[in-house]
Amino acid sequence: MLGSSFKKEQPAGVMQNAGDLKNVGVLSLEGDIRIEDAAQFKDLLMRHMEDADDLSINISNVTQVDLSCFQIICSAHRFYSRMNKNLSLDGEIPENIRTLAIKSGFKRHKGCALDSGDTCIWMRI
Repeated sequence: MLGSSFKKEQPAGVMQNAGDLKNVGVLSLEGDIRIEDAAQFKDLLMRHMEDADDLSINISNVTQVDLSCFQIICSAHRFYSRMNKNLSLDGEIPENIRTLAIKSGFKRHKGCALDSGDTCIWMRI
């Protein structure tokens, strides 16, 4: 079962004019993210895209995932990139999730064509 919390943050150490503020958010997930949770997970990412220009997903408390989780993250990253927004992973990636990503072929040395700023999530695995 997927659980989540969201909080907006001000970029650390950055003094900005009110008109220049960048919306930064952290989406913390917990529990399992499997095919049964795919629609809820996608909806969370889309909803918070409206709330943040720079969204970090913290998966350190996620216990299990399947390939649908990886596919949704990849698709969301591409969508965010097209919208000139940033999507990244935050916090420690659990070893079982890292292992599944590597064995499933998601680990990358270079991002896709949309990854102009070397922000590909799978380069961090």
